[in-house]
Amino acid sequence: MMKLPDIHIGKSLLSDTIYIGTLDSTKTIWVNKIDRTDEFIKAVIDRWCGCSQIVNDKRGNQYEIQVKEIKTNLQK
Repeated sequence: MMKLPDIHIGKSLLSDTIYIGTLDSTKTIWVNKIDRTDEFIKAVIDRWCGCSQIVNDKRGNQYEIQVKEIKTNLQK
């Protein structure tokens, strides 16, 4: 039975597709994966739209995440 800690998220280097799934025992090869790019993007927009945040990764690098809506001529 799959446990939540066994589920990982990652980005394809070739296609920029966001996957969730399980990895092999070396944590380097997907065993099972599914494309969740649209859900990931929606979650990022829901979390950061209209604001920005400074975040640190595990190596100590800092990044600013910011999402803002851009109005197009199609939107009223």
